[in-house]
Amino acid sequence: AKLLEHFPEKDESYLKLPNLTQFTDNQLPVHTRSDRGVLSQHNKRILMKGHVKVTRPTGGNSGNSVMTTNQLDVLLN
Repeated sequence: AKLLEHFPEKDESYLKLPNLTQFTDNQLPVHTRSDRGVLSQHNKRILMKGHVKVTRPTGGNSGNSVMTTNQLDVLLN
């Protein structure tokens, strides 16, 4: 994120322009970005808001798979 503001009394952090890369075994990484986000639940959840874009490489010459939405709730391991 370009900016992170932490609020310990709420156990939340506010993110400006978060950019998340998720890695899983034997798969190409998934990239997610948005205008803003809220990191909560002891850093186990990110609520991404505003122009959310998820990009998953398909491999080979077929380019990327892209999904867009206004809001996305991401649960982290």
